Amino acid sequence: MKKDSGVTLIELMIVISLLAIVGAMGYTFFRQTFQTWRQSRDSVDVQSDSRIALDEMSMNIRQASTVTVPSPGVISDEIVFEIGKSTVDWSHPDLEIRYFKDGSSLNRQMKGMETTLVSEGVENFEILYSTTGARFESVHINLLVGKGDMWNRLTRDVALRMRRIE
Repeated sequence: MKKDSGVTLIELMIVISLLAIVGAMGYTFFRQTFQTWRQSRDSVDVQSDSRIALDEMSMNIRQASTVTVPSPGVISDEIVFEIGKSTVDWSHPDLEIRYFKDGSSLNRQMKGMETTLVSEGVENFEILYSTTGARFESVHINLLVGKGDMWNRLTRDVALRMRRIE
């Protein structure tokens, strides 16, 4: 009797089929894992970028000594205000700050320099000035930022401390 030391074609086809099935399952698992990771990363990016921008705007607007307003009750896509020396101990004159949407980014203009707060995905940036009588009491900010399938809508009402308008 002769001993066979090789592999038959049937055995080889079965091994290749099993490896293909295991490989396909592994590919599907890793693809779904990376897709979930990418969506989570996009969600965190959108939330952190928009929240940081909104927090900074709120802090600065709260300190405003003068707010330049187009007209009360009208929604605007920019806000311009001044922070006076009396509000914060600074060695320079009153500081004018402007936040505005430019394409799909949210920008800040301060001291003659323009910087980007949210670099992409800004779908909507709205400012609404609320008044009581002849004084502006608060600024309502509406910010919608998206990346991929993730969207984050933030709104905030910021009470003005100084309440002087131009």
